[in-house]
Amino acid sequence: MKLQILATGAVLLSAIASANSANAADPVIVNRLLTTKQCIGCILPNADLRGANLRGANLSGADLSLADLGGADLTGADLTGANLEGALLTCIDQPNNKQKCADLTKANLRDANLTRANLINANLSQANLRNAKLTLAHLSSFFIRADLRNADLSGAQMAGADLDGADLRGANMNPAIGLDQQQVPTNLTINKSTGSALPANLSRANLRGVDVSKVDLTNVKMERTIMPDGKVRR
Repeated sequence: MKLQILATGAVLLSAIASANSANAADPVIVNRLLTTKQCIGCILPNADLRGANLRGANLSGADLSLADLGGADLTGADLTGANLEGALLTCIDQPNNKQKCADLTKANLRDANLTRANLINANLSQANLRNAKLTLAHLSSFFIRADLRNADLSGAQMAGADLDGADLRGANMNPAIGLDQQQVPTNLTINKSTGSALPANLSRANLRGVDVSKVDLTNVKMERTIMPDGKVRR
């Protein structure tokens, strides 16, 4: 009986290992990406790209669902139409108690799928996120002067997000929710005064035509913000 149980357990473990292996990204493709930074339409689900130097890489149309891109440098990368559903784009620990966070400054994420992606503390300043799908994503990030026109932010968690100068025209922000204090990672500093409000900073952001009727903007910084009616908030 014991031998039968052990045999059954071994079979299950083997099956799980095979499934994990089947779902893992092809190391040959990963190496090619790291070497050439050219991987248009690559299939790389579950890829481990933590801390990778992918500055200026072309990953347009790539499948990076559930990939770990913590601390990766994607500055100026082309991720047009890429699938990043459930991907991790957060921080990794470095020596001397320092952290390196994912950097997507000026990256092109137009039409990208970032559903349920984790971008806590990631830098998406000046990134192109037009028409991007960011539903249910963790977006306590930096979106300074980012292009979020027509982006879908429904259900996104954005407490503490910095959208200074961001263009949100046509974006779907309902319902957008904040992170509960108990859900906030220890490495994340948020503006506690916003409570469950949306972002911490919407100064100079363009909200023309955006429906914010269901969004709690209490205590959100809004200096010179262009409101939905086109008027500038002083």
